[in-house]
Amino acid sequence: MPPAFASPDWPDGKGDNPLYVKQRYGPNNDGKVQVPVNMINLSALGDPDFAGVASGGGPGFGGVDTGFSHGGQVHGGVETQPHDWVHGLVGGSDGQSDSPGLMSDPDTAGLDPIFWLHHANIDRLWEVWRRNPAAHVNPQDAHWVDGPTAVGERTFVLPMPGGERFTYTPGQMTDLSKLGYAYDDVSPPFETPQPVARLQRLGANLAVAQSIGRSTAMVGPKTVELLGANAQSLRLVGTDARTSVALDASVQRKVSASLQSVTAAKPSTPDRVFLNLENVRGLNDATAFNVYINLPDGEDPAKHPEHLAGSVALFGVRKASLANEEHAGDGLTFVLEISHVIDTLHLAGAQNLAHLDVRLVPQRPVPESAQISIGRISVFRQST
Repeated sequence: MPPAFASPDWPDGKGDNPLYVKQRYGPNNDGKVQVPVNMINLSALGDPDFAGVASGGGPGFGGVDTGFSHGGQVHGGVETQPHDWVHGLVGGSDGQSDSPGLMSDPDTAGLDPIFWLHHANIDRLWEVWRRNPAAHVNPQDAHWVDGPTAVGERTFVLPMPGGERFTYTPGQMTDLSKLGYAYDDVSPPFETPQPVARLQRLGANLAVAQSIGRSTAMVGPKTVELLGANAQSLRLVGTDARTSVALDASVQRKVSASLQSVTAAKPSTPDRVFLNLENVRGLNDATAFNVYINLPDGEDPAKHPEHLAGSVALFGVRKASLANEEHAGDGLTFVLEISHVIDTLHLAGAQNLAHLDVRLVPQRPVPESAQISIGRISVFRQST
């Protein structure tokens, strides 16, 4: 937390710092606000697609096409991590009453001044993603470029000083030089582009990896197919929850063949694999948890990052669970790319499994009153 936001006092000691709010509880619910860097995942910056698919595959860097919607049911890549996750870590919840901190709930997040710095950083990450023009391109569809006005909906409006209003479209927000501001650092977080690094991990030489990586970045139709799902809904209470995802043998063979093709005479793009947490419902937006695949029994999850599928903060889950709200009570869906886990299994010769064990490990014990449930946990393959 920047020091200017952390103290209730101005330097003159009068206790009237407007950047400080009490309802900011941090990752351990003790008022000590920090965002541990090792909990932040920037893998969304390596996604070649801005808009994803809503049928179980990759949600894309920016999310799936929802039409005009403040909160789509399927959270996009940069929305899940780091957007939602930082909201949950900073806001937390009151250790006494379990009430969410301001940043943990979409209805109150904007009341915390740190909200505005956080969202400026999300905007910066969009610029970082966009700076790779050979691979990362914003949507060109008129419905996206022109925004809600393209379909007769209301425009985007920001209040300005002096009572003025600033009306804009998404297409007008894509060039910082025209907007009159810049960021100090828009360098990529990875030395090697993620698609290229993955191909090298699977055994391709650098030249082949770069060639296939460029083709991966090209816009094209996606084939999405269900690889497996668990048998029943799952409740998240206490310190963990576990389930098993049965895998379809024929679809699994397609995944294995695509991974093997990377080192074939005519190498091709390997499948990407995604874990879906579908119809997540609950009453506590401050709930946050890590998702692990095939974690060894009795082992400390923190000691096995190689089994970490990703992290989820249930930012917005409360309203999404209400029958009279936007999602008609269907909850939210979070999509985590687990290609790195599947690659590890493949390289270890253990990819042809009958099932995947999935374990959810909360940041803090989840009370029964939070009523957190996951309707289904599924796994999809996506090919181009």
